[in-house]
Amino acid sequence: MDVAKSTSGDSNKQMNETKPSLYQVIWRWHFYAGVIVAPFLIILAVTGGIYLFKPQIEQTLYQQYNEVTPTGDRLSPDEQLEMVHEQYPDSVITAYRPGESSTRSSEVTLSTVNGPLTVFLDPYTGEQLGTLEHFTQPERESRSRSWG
Repeated sequence: MDVAKSTSGDSNKQMNETKPSLYQVIWRWHFYAGVIVAPFLIILAVTGGIYLFKPQIEQTLYQQYNEVTPTGDRLSPDEQLEMVHEQYPDSVITAYRPGESSTRSSEVTLSTVNGPLTVFLDPYTGEQLGTLEHFTQPERESRSRSWG
């Protein structure tokens, strides 16, 4: 009988060595979950950072539109809006944003036939520095369909 006990004891010991513990199983699934979820978290972190620093990024991208050299007196908002209306007679002015500082351009947002448009003006000369189109959701969908 001692032989039978030792044989069954050896097989139990062998089964315990090959069978992973609950702790190991949990950690293995935890690892797999991390591998699956990590790319999504990285994408969220990157896009969130872009959204967080959007003003600084736009300032760098559109620096040629935003910065002006002060020359004399600023034109009045009415004069600036009149100059924009002369350039875009079929559009409706929806917003005006004066420059926050003496070196910042004025922004005029228009509603045009082709969608919203922002015009950047030198507030001292009334010169148009550039424009920036805004895409609405239907336009984005139609453009993405035409690309692919």
